[in-house]
Amino acid sequence: MSRKEGSPLWADIGKNIRAVMEAIYSHDVDTFLEWLDDQILWISSLTGYALSGHDSIRKVMKRMPVHEYSWKISDEQYTIVAEDACSCTASGSYTLNLFNGKNISLTLVQQLSFRFILVNGFPKVAYMHHSNIWADKKYDDIFFRNRTFDLYLRMYQWTYGKLQQKEKEKCLTIRDTSGITHILADNEILYVSAKKNQTILHCLKGCIEIATGISKTATMLPKHFLRVHRSYLVNTDYVIEIGRYYIMLAGGARIPVPARQYSAIKKELGSD
Repeated sequence: MSRKEGSPLWADIGKNIRAVMEAIYSHDVDTFLEWLDDQILWISSLTGYALSGHDSIRKVMKRMPVHEYSWKISDEQYTIVAEDACSCTASGSYTLNLFNGKNISLTLVQQLSFRFILVNGFPKVAYMHHSNIWADKKYDDIFFRNRTFDLYLRMYQWTYGKLQQKEKEKCLTIRDTSGITHILADNEILYVSAKKNQTILHCLKGCIEIATGISKTATMLPKHFLRVHRSYLVNTDYVIEIGRYYIMLAGGARIPVPARQYSAIKKELGSD
């Protein structure tokens, strides 16, 4: 947590933000509302538009599906950008990991901004905005083009649906360039990139460099890994967006797509 010099009044702002987000992910509507000022303005990727006031937020939260998945917030980085005796504005990001109990996980990076005000000596959220770091709005042909509630509800369901669909089909035994052996489930690999005559596996828990070319590596991977570029293979289970000419993966990685292959790859991904 970084902050400007000033009063220690808002020293726990990071803990407050975490408590608010934990209430959302736990689907604890009452606790979430306790943190909110009566005139709260909430802009979220889960709603697709601005919500104001407790009644509208309660209505939307009640419509959200409840899933039996665990989650973890990590890599929190918040900065206080303005504060005084009555209010505090902070922004930053965190990583959200979702687990389905079968060692299957999804990783999403979230960006946010909050404004807290003091109400009867207790910090209340007057404004909050959080969203996934995965879209560049200036590009066309993206999957989630229309920002409506129903579409974002489907996007919310899609995230959990991916966890439900994923099964640990097989494990790969891979030796890296340092001689260390790794045992990986194929769903731990987000994408693969070429590095001269070697290959880098970009995994949920970090990168692994192996002394094998990308073409040979492709033969080791299951069919849902797609060659979208001479230098890239992507795990299609993690594709969340395709634009002109790129693919966005859960977690924020952006993979280039050659212009001449764009239509074919777009069709292969089922986005027509």
